[in-house]
Amino acid sequence: MPNQQRKSTYCLLFTVYCLLISACQTEPASGEAIFVDDFSKNDSGWNRQSNAEAYTRYLEGEYQMWILKPNLIVWTTHDPIVGDAVIQVAARTAGGPDNNFFGVICRHQDDKNFYFFIISADSYYGVGKFKNGERTLLHNSLLDRADKIAPGRVAHQIRVECVGSTLSLTVDNNRLARVSDPDFKEGRAGLIVGSYEKNFVDVRFDNLIVSKP
Repeated sequence: MPNQQRKSTYCLLFTVYCLLISACQTEPASGEAIFVDDFSKNDSGWNRQSNAEAYTRYLEGEYQMWILKPNLIVWTTHDPIVGDAVIQVAARTAGGPDNNFFGVICRHQDDKNFYFFIISADSYYGVGKFKNGERTLLHNSLLDRADKIAPGRVAHQIRVECVGSTLSLTVDNNRLARVSDPDFKEGRAGLIVGSYEKNFVDVRFDNLIVSKP
């Protein structure tokens, strides 16, 4: 076989192979899990740090975010980068004041650009974003209070939906907020915890699921 014909045959076979591989890599079906973590293994890729301001670590089958300084926000994210997604996680306050906040991050671009969905142990909630490092609430100018968020050291089921430009927060099967914002199209999922005037905020997360809407 002439060299030129042989090269053409190899190129054709390689092209067919690439097309077959692409056909097998289909998008996840609706409801299908993209990423799951029960935090039972401490090498699943979440940030672990320890300093004078905060601890983030795996602890007894949960993920602990422990803040030691007032007026501090700590967050952590995980691959993969996704567009439309449903993020579910169990979260509870394990120590410190009820005047705290904790929740989920969606479409994290970098540490200055992402959406956040938060609740507190004193029954407040909010949906907002960091854009170019500036924090803005999207549903209201202040956090809202919801009697459906049980106060204190209660485990809550947080569900966040980021679908197109629609962002929604559901807690314990109660939808609390639904807003629209076009800024971020895709990014990483993550977890976020914050303190106010008092330090020692201890929040634990468990059973994280990121799925296709």
